[in-house]
Amino acid sequence: MFYRRAKENLYYAAFTLTLGVAAFLVLESEFSFVTSLRQAVFFIDIENETGVVAFIAGLRFLYSVFYQRLPKQFWLFLLMAIALCAWLWNRPFFDEDYFDIFMIITLVEMLRVTVVAMLKKKDGAWIIGIGFLFFIVGGSSIFFFNLDILSLSLWNTIAIFSPGLFGLLLSMSVFLARNFALTNKNLEAQLIQVKALSEKTIQQEREKAQLEAENARKTKELEEARQLQLSMLPKNPPVLPYLDIAAEMKTATEVGGDYYDFKVHDDEVLTIAVGDATGHGMQAGTMVAATKSLFNALADEPEPAIILQKATKALKEMGYRKMYMALTIAKFQDHHMLVAAAGMPYTLIHRAAGACVEEVALKAMPLGSFPNFKYEQKRIALEPGDTVLFLSDGLEEMFDPQGEILGAARVKELVVEAGQKSSEQVIAHLKNAGKAWANGRAQEDDVTMVVVKVI
Repeated sequence: MFYRRAKENLYYAAFTLTLGVAAFLVLESEFSFVTSLRQAVFFIDIENETGVVAFIAGLRFLYSVFYQRLPKQFWLFLLMAIALCAWLWNRPFFDEDYFDIFMIITLVEMLRVTVVAMLKKKDGAWIIGIGFLFFIVGGSSIFFFNLDILSLSLWNTIAIFSPGLFGLLLSMSVFLARNFALTNKNLEAQLIQVKALSEKTIQQEREKAQLEAENARKTKELEEARQLQLSMLPKNPPVLPYLDIAAEMKTATEVGGDYYDFKVHDDEVLTIAVGDATGHGMQAGTMVAATKSLFNALADEPEPAIILQKATKALKEMGYRKMYMALTIAKFQDHHMLVAAAGMPYTLIHRAAGACVEEVALKAMPLGSFPNFKYEQKRIALEPGDTVLFLSDGLEEMFDPQGEILGAARVKELVVEAGQKSSEQVIAHLKNAGKAWANGRAQEDDVTMVVVKVI
């Protein structure tokens, strides 16, 4: 699959795979104890389709071995195979003459290709030719059985056919193994020649120069991507008469996966988004850019849960594979917060009255995982002096030099210590505490903090 100079290995694998599936389905449909008519019909239906695909794969294998370019007649065979598969679908009990005719025509073409290769004395053609002799002898039993020419039981027919089939498969395998050995031998000879001419050293110098140029290009691209990502973040938190807001983000790599954003509406409602994309680097940066666009388009929705529902459906439809976005959306208005979360750490609220920390527990799947997921939301009353913290998991999952994690419990203790301070001071306290905990250990995840203090 990955060595493009030897595609015959891929076509041979496809041939043996489909042939094996077809053989299995024959045994299932003929000899298994089936209690469901639908199951029996399904086995026979798929058996017919895989048989057609097996012969096409076998023909494609021979073309790849003995032709430098794919001959035009292959497309005719492929068209016949597609038409036959379409006609056979949902017709399990069909007249087998159509399938037999296609099989005979394909086998004749496969035999013709092999005989021509043998006459032209192409390397190794005689190996596959011997295999076809076995297959013709064994395969004739199937034709005679289908045409009722021989009075043989199915078991006796299979007993005659199997050695012929195995002979063909064995010859193909020997041919490929022989080609592989010859390829290795040629590569060894080339390597000796390269060493004799000192070209290996020259090649290494070229590769080193290419690698340095590639690294310089990637570094430039990453820096440009980093600047682009930073430009997507708010330059300053919004200023509202009843809120004191501060934000901080520090990425672990050039391009991070964390994200935060604000939008102030005409009625002085504030919408905040704090997110964490899977992974790091360009992949996470792509997810952040998509989320930024969705936030700009959906922030005017009155309920955070609706924003998450529409965003997860949009991300799923974009076709990102194994890429997800954890996100918290909160709306502030008149000393109330309406919040919904999708896979983010719990939102923390420091209550000024009791000097305690509350967790807003909202468990849900990250965006992009399930398009129709129903997200829940909570409406929470806030008093002057209360502080709301939105955090990515980078602070909680910060490690010290001994490998111990900071953890959610310690983060809550830090919030209690700084809860009475301004939003900027809360962030500074958490930031310094995290730095002291790491004690020189490199940051492994993005750290994002958004603090909202009610005035």
